[in-house]
Amino acid sequence: MDNIQQRETLGLFIRFTSVCQIRCGVLSSKDDVLTKDNHQCLEKCTNHMIDSFRRIQDAYK
Repeated sequence: MDNIQQRETLGLFIRFTSVCQIRCGVLSSKDDVLTKDNHQCLEKCTNHMIDSFRRIQDAYK
């Protein structure tokens, strides 16, 4: 993986994490404490988004 691919991957990861934070209610909590449930939701969501993106990317190779 070259530098451009690494930057693209990092950028996508950051975007996916932001979407997942909203979906999992991380940003809506008043005290911004990451609970175990929020953390598991965030991890599953981010992994799902990355896997889906890779499948789409592979389909266009």
